[in-house]
Amino acid sequence: GLRLEITARLPTIDPGQAPSAGRVVVLANGVPAAGFFACGRWRKMTVTIPGGLVASGLNKLTFQWPPLQCTGERALQTAIRRLQRGLPADVHPVFGEVAQILASPC
Repeated sequence: GLRLEITARLPTIDPGQAPSAGRVVVLANGVPAAGFFACGRWRKMTVTIPGGLVASGLNKLTFQWPPLQCTGERALQTAIRRLQRGLPADVHPVFGEVAQILASPC
């Protein structure tokens, strides 16, 4: 198996709205293997990928983030409001952010 220590958060799109929160699913080589709860603050979580899903050599980890708080026209209006307040605004959607992943065998 593989032990992953993941430091991650969900984006705060609009400071006037409630922060994002939701479950993130970790896939190992395309198969759902583990999950964790993420929110708008940086959190360090530990998950274990079962040994049967880890191949010898190179493996692919994929994160399935929760749906965005806002999309389309609403996302554009949020970006405009942020710019008007002098805050940075992303025009490209950010589903989640990972600061660090430490992997070790278990």
